[in-house]
Amino acid sequence: MVQFFFEPIAVIVSGGKVSDGEGVDFTVESERKVIAVALKSGPNIFNASQKKRQSQEFSELRNRLYKLQKQFDPILGHAYGSLKSEPTNERIYRDLSGQTFWKEITGDDTFYLKLITLMKDVPLKHKDDCCKMK
Repeated sequence: MVQFFFEPIAVIVSGGKVSDGEGVDFTVESERKVIAVALKSGPNIFNASQKKRQSQEFSELRNRLYKLQKQFDPILGHAYGSLKSEPTNERIYRDLSGQTFWKEITGDDTFYLKLITLMKDVPLKHKDDCCKMK
């Protein structure tokens, strides 16, 4: 559901572009910074080895972008949830969920609420299709 619903919305509202980097869905570039985002549905999707791999994928992209001489800000974003954590010794990315994530990429404190309002009952209509894809 993320790649078909939330990812296109996130790319558009952030002003970003789809990334060709492995494990990174889109990037948002400004004069001084590159934000790299791997977008997932909810916050409980990774085990320890997947977290390590995500850090490696962000590191690989950072190394490719090094020549741009811009600040690199990797984010593991979650379309919903309430997780918010800074990078640690084990992972190089910030982990942002729900309202915090949407505010980060849009600059709008209320975007999350606007998105929920616009969705209405669409997720319920597609629940069976989504569950079959797993």
